[in-house]
Amino acid sequence: MSERTARMHTNVSNRAKAKQSLERKVVFKSVLDNPFHIQWPSVPMNVQNSILASIVSMAEGVAAYHQLRESQSRTRKRARRVAKLGSGGGEPSAKKRRPSNEEPSNMDIDSPQTTLEGADPHAGIQNLNEPEDTVTLAPPPILHHLIFGINEVTKRLESQVRANRQTIVFSNKETTVTELSPIRLILVCRADVDPPMLVGHIPHLVASCNSAIRGRGSSGAHQDSIRLVPLPKGSEFILSEAIGLRRVSILAVDAAAPGLAALEALLGSVPVLSASWLTPQSLSAPQERTLEPTHIKQLRTSAPKDVKAAKQLRAEAKKAAKERNTLKKQTVRKRVKIVASDSNPS
Repeated sequence: MSERTARMHTNVSNRAKAKQSLERKVVFKSVLDNPFHIQWPSVPMNVQNSILASIVSMAEGVAAYHQLRESQSRTRKRARRVAKLGSGGGEPSAKKRRPSNEEPSNMDIDSPQTTLEGADPHAGIQNLNEPEDTVTLAPPPILHHLIFGINEVTKRLESQVRANRQTIVFSNKETTVTELSPIRLILVCRADVDPPMLVGHIPHLVASCNSAIRGRGSSGAHQDSIRLVPLPKGSEFILSEAIGLRRVSILAVDAAAPGLAALEALLGSVPVLSASWLTPQSLSAPQERTLEPTHIKQLRTSAPKDVKAAKQLRAEAKKAAKERNTLKKQTVRKRVKIVASDSNPS
């Protein structure tokens, strides 16, 4: 997806007021943009579609697993309501009651799901008065290597940046840190996210991770780099159907995911995001001083057609405001004098 060469910023000013004024004309002002801005990578459309189709094929069985978990969760809640009603706990609230014949909908993306290692999602199911023939489905192996959700992917990228940085330990206490497999691929449904600001920080985090990897001076730094792939419009629905969640706007795949090696040919055409100013200084990777090009953005605004008349109206408005303030001060002084005379009678 190619970036537009000129982007117009038309945000309404906080000081803008609906008032009658002279006729105005549209003008453009040149404003210096942030030079440390990371652009989204430009990936061909056929590569985007191929990577999306491969990820959907790899996630086979994940949607069925999530739908079964949601169905069993509703069954447990229904059993609790029946048990509470039978024990005289009162009529359950019908505010969020669902008909028994309603199809279970997909879960929400806000569920804090990153990995399922070390957790049994079906623990204690048989203790809730459920039938003994309850079907349990083991999580697909690929589910342990998928991270979805803006918050979860952001946390994982931040932890990966900290892991790649050199840290100074001031304590002698030994701390055990669980090492997670690093992220290798991130898919972002950029065209479906509204507002785009929600995922605007992802390129910066990816560039920070890749710069930290490059700063270590490892021989396989290019192969270990994270590839960021923006997806076309409509990809959010495809991913949500494949994962079995209500919304999936961003999906990350770690390096140990089965079947990821088949995507190496496609990932080779995805540019690697990096930033020279984020690469840590090290002896193994000497830095070369480079100058960043000047970024100028055009701000769309308006200006009065008759500048002289606008200045005259502004001067008259200031004069009227000054007269109102003077009159207000005189009124306050009169009130103070009247109160003082009433409190001290002659």
